[in-house]
Amino acid sequence: LENFRVMAQKMREARPTAINLMNAVDRILAAPETAIVSTAKSIFDEDVQLCEQMSLCASQLIADGDGVLTHCNTGGLATVGLGTALG
Repeated sequence: LENFRVMAQKMREARPTAINLMNAVDRILAAPETAIVSTAKSIFDEDVQLCEQMSLCASQLIADGDGVLTHCNTGGLATVGLGTALG
């Protein structure tokens, strides 16, 4: 568990603006040691759902042929689902 705490701090330092990553790390660190895996799985499932919901909402606003400009990674490196904008 201590190794995970060290790695969590390194993630914070590498991606300080990745709020969803920081929230996930905080949730896992706050979980009892016996619930770390189930907490991580819950975060994974929630992220997939959130990405799908964002994509469905955006599909109502963006027409075929429209362009979308993003200013950071919004795909698989930032989320576990479709992505926050690319979905």
